[in-house]
Amino acid sequence: MGPVELKSKLFRETPHAGRAFVGGLTGEARHALSASTVRVHLRVEAGVISEARYEVRGCPDLIAALDLAVQSLVNQSVSSWVLDLRAIAQAVGAPTDKLGKLLTIEDAIRAAAIGFAER
Repeated sequence: MGPVELKSKLFRETPHAGRAFVGGLTGEARHALSASTVRVHLRVEAGVISEARYEVRGCPDLIAALDLAVQSLVNQSVSSWVLDLRAIAQAVGAPTDKLGKLLTIEDAIRAAAIGFAER
């Protein structure tokens, strides 16, 4: 499946979209210029992300990239997660000028992870 088809599929189906977990972590970030909002919800067990969901208001590129991003978080440590936004952007065919907007994904995840550290 090529980037355009993948983006279209993830935008239509949003397989990892959903509300917060009871007792889970939530982080939110906004892109000021576009008013896009990303909210990431994490379920953490023994310091490891066991499930991730999101809520989003944004363009198809942001929605598709966010879906891939939360998928990649599962089984990672909540305190040392790694995300390759450039690879994710490339996978969904997001133009390079949207990378700034996609950084809100990292900001939202970071906000949720800070919530874990503060517990």
